[in-house]
Amino acid sequence: RMVSLARCRELAKKHGYNYTDDELLKIRDFLYQLAEIQYNIYQREKDESKKSDNLYEGVIRRAS
Repeated sequence: RMVSLARCRELAKKHGYNYTDDELLKIRDFLYQLAEIQYNIYQREKDESKKSDNLYEGVIRRAS
């Protein structure tokens, strides 16, 4: 669910910024893109961690 334009305007004004609707939409879209990039990095690191854990567990099982 996207943050509404009205909420973006409210937050901007609260911090002393006065942007046009177009500027707010561009800022919101940019922030969503940054969040998506960060989420993808998080998922990749989480997946790599699982692969590493599985390999380690497999080594332990073979040594038993």
